[in-house]
Amino acid sequence: MGAQYLSFHCTYTIPVAALLTIFYYPFFTRRDICKITFLDILVVTATIPWDSNLIRHGIWSYPPDATFNRSLYNIPLEEVAFFVLQTSITGLMYCTCSKVLVLPMYLPVRPVRRTRNLGGLGLVGLFAIGMICFDAGLPVHHRSAMAAGVWLIAPAMQLGVHVVALEIEEMLFFPVTNVMIVFGLIGFDYACAMAEYTTICTGVAPGTTRDAVKDVLQAMIHPPAIQASVITNLQQAVARLHEKSQSMFVGSALFQGSVRVDLIYVYSFCRVIDDLIDDA
Repeated sequence: MGAQYLSFHCTYTIPVAALLTIFYYPFFTRRDICKITFLDILVVTATIPWDSNLIRHGIWSYPPDATFNRSLYNIPLEEVAFFVLQTSITGLMYCTCSKVLVLPMYLPVRPVRRTRNLGGLGLVGLFAIGMICFDAGLPVHHRSAMAAGVWLIAPAMQLGVHVVALEIEEMLFFPVTNVMIVFGLIGFDYACAMAEYTTICTGVAPGTTRDAVKDVLQAMIHPPAIQASVITNLQQAVARLHEKSQSMFVGSALFQGSVRVDLIYVYSFCRVIDDLIDDA
């Protein structure tokens, strides 16, 4: 029984997750919590069969003196914690980067030929990919952990290609898995954006969390037809507020869903009236 893996978490992953949580705490919404929790559950559920199979076939292993010898389907609990921590760190960085975005305004008006025009939410993806740069540090820390014997990869299973003294398999692991996590976060936001669009059009906001979940699922199963006029009006209101009063625009990010959209329309209307009075 050892604490090397726990020491790795205490040195690298837990401090980063804690700092991001403290920084983002004032901006947390129920949707953010649901989004990160949902991705955590999805990642752990999807990764356990894969990781367990690799361990059982000896592709990689964990020395007995590196963990507390408590496992879930042959996977040390410290490794399961790593799944959660990596996903949470990526989720917090994504939420921080995308907080100011008004999601419905990025919905594609014409959903056809998406390979050429990904729509505005495609920009969210390109924007979010930039935060994966934090992976540049993870392989380095990962290498130090391997050197300390926290986990081992069977030599017969390696390609023998090294990048900065690190196996190519390990170098690719973090960016590939983080891209998958980011795409999952974007997919979650896309479904929420469609549900928000439906609320904008109907004027009927969900009264409970269960209603909100039902609206998101309904939007995923039966996507609404996006009207250009609705998206254009929202884009103009956001642009006006962003130009005339950035403090109000940033302040609106503390709210979510249709409440934020309503505030943006109200603030934008007030700015138009204020400009008319000034010009009178």
